[in-house]
Amino acid sequence: MDELQAEIRALRQRIAEFETAAEQWHRLGAVVGESEGKLRALLESASQGIVVIDSNGKVVLVNARLEAMFGYRREELLGQQLEVLVPTELRSAHVAHRTRYAADPHVRPMGVDLDLTGQRKDGSRFPVEITASASRPRTPCGEAKPRRARSSRPRVRPS
Repeated sequence: MDELQAEIRALRQRIAEFETAAEQWHRLGAVVGESEGKLRALLESASQGIVVIDSNGKVVLVNARLEAMFGYRREELLGQQLEVLVPTELRSAHVAHRTRYAADPHVRPMGVDLDLTGQRKDGSRFPVEITASASRPRTPCGEAKPRRARSSRPRVRPS
């Protein structure tokens, strides 16, 4: 009988520990949810188009500005290769550029002294300025690399 009472006490103690851990987990989830909400609000309020890709070049996050710039709905871009936003004839070369960048990532403008072009869903093209960030936050999809796209007027080069 004493052994049974000791096991019951031990089980009650474990239950209390699990309840405490569950409460802490719930509070942590609320904090994370609040932070995620703030991040999403910041992302959506950005005046520049933002796309986040995973280590394989697949789109894991976009903001509303990027959707508007390229004419895609968010759902159409998620899971697609980043190159869907690049003119068709440049896509394979872009994969090579992206692979080289991944080997030595750092914040920098892309295509310095080049006229970069984005391709919309409808096939039309427009000049863009691109900045790649070396920031690699962890996401449920793995490491992510934010990239910003900004529509711009064609650059004028001095003679």
